[in-house]
Amino acid sequence: MHFSFKMSNNQDEYEPIIVGLVLAQDVKANRVIYQTDSRLIVGHLIGEYQVKDTILFQYYHLVQNMIHNFVKVKLEHISKGDNIRIDVLFKLAR
Repeated sequence: MHFSFKMSNNQDEYEPIIVGLVLAQDVKANRVIYQTDSRLIVGHLIGEYQVKDTILFQYYHLVQNMIHNFVKVKLEHISKGDNIRIDVLFKLAR
């Protein structure tokens, strides 16, 4: 899934999680641990932060709907230096 408009940095942060969830579905995973260095995205998805941007809200709902396809999804915030896998997913999203 890819939206056809210019993205902000925060919108860009949702792309790797979408790609990761699609890949997890493709391999029939039922439990997912997703790690990101975006505190905002984790905060949105665990309900800690409110999504105020209307475009981010579209991403948020897409990811929330995708999450419901799994038995368990754990979202973790990690430091920027630990996000090598996320960088790979981001490149796949492009």
